[in-house]
Amino acid sequence: MKQIVTGRHFQTAESICIHILDGFIDEIEPCDQADDQIIAPGLIDIQVNGYGGIGFTQPDLTVDDIREVVKKMQVIGVTTFLPTLITAPENTLIRNLQVINQACKADPQVASSIPGIHLEGPFISVEDGFRGAHNLEWVRKPNLAEFERLIDGAGGRIRLLSMAPELDGADELIDFCRENGIKVGLAHHNATAKQIHSAVENGAALAVHLGNGIANHLSRHHNPIWPQLANEALWISIIADGFHLTADEMQAFYKIKGPEKMILTSDCTDLAGLDPGEYHWDGKDVVLEPEGVIRFPAQHVLAGAASTLIRDIEVMMDKVGCSLGQGIHMATRNPAAFLDLSDRGKVENRHKADLLCFQPSSQTIEILSTYKNGEIIPL
Repeated sequence: MKQIVTGRHFQTAESICIHILDGFIDEIEPCDQADDQIIAPGLIDIQVNGYGGIGFTQPDLTVDDIREVVKKMQVIGVTTFLPTLITAPENTLIRNLQVINQACKADPQVASSIPGIHLEGPFISVEDGFRGAHNLEWVRKPNLAEFERLIDGAGGRIRLLSMAPELDGADELIDFCRENGIKVGLAHHNATAKQIHSAVENGAALAVHLGNGIANHLSRHHNPIWPQLANEALWISIIADGFHLTADEMQAFYKIKGPEKMILTSDCTDLAGLDPGEYHWDGKDVVLEPEGVIRFPAQHVLAGAASTLIRDIEVMMDKVGCSLGQGIHMATRNPAAFLDLSDRGKVENRHKADLLCFQPSSQTIEILSTYKNGEIIPL
């Protein structure tokens, strides 16, 4: 039986009627009596460390936890995401990769929401600043044998590996990922321009949360930001929550890469959705500010985000001046294209009926409803 959703298209503002059949968009036609809401694709977040007190690297992660985060992400408009595991002992990573795999195998709704896993670390820089908030004790050099064990633990679901390209063994690992269909992102690194361009030639495709995971003080000429911006083959992801980057940085990145090669990501942690205050998180003392940012005072760096992906779109529109359609594209179409997800990220026929319905104002985007596979999600 067909379902019908009406509203205004997020890009054209035209009134449309979307017919949904078996979880997919079956037909889109003009509509004279459309609801007064804007319809966009469900958001796609490639970097979600956790939400609402549940972290994907926590040692006690359960299948029910995965289901709970999926539900909470849908409420904030995210219908597809990559659960992200950060630097941790191998046994912790394997255990939690197995839990996520079990959740996907047991629940079709979870599997549809989680098309893969993002592994950020443990193969990153040991240098303060560049390492960010990752625990130094568990950082290690690229190890192909270990990575194969992690793949096995995940049931082959690792879709993105973020790593430092300057480390011994990095070239071999990037080659392996390219040959096995795993995307490689450059993150938490202090690579030279030569090492960055070489990594891209070998298959690296993304500069992960560009401008973050980097030291506060850099050489004005020789630092990792310039070559990642200059390399036209690299996508970039940014945390546009208003704290991780300045308005000038976001504007410069946008002017260079444009809305076609930028991906918005929340990088939200398990502290997102909790009350502001001091927390002992991932073995360190951090502060969750009321504004939605997590600080690591010991190293004077940020430790992650507590904002939502919809907030990224709001900030981009406000600080960069992009259109609503461009902001939505950077959180839907672009991550889908980067991850080779051809069945979502667009309001088009034969795409998943993963939809976000909202009402924008001058300052915020108010979510009215979310649809996953054509089913409305209770808010």
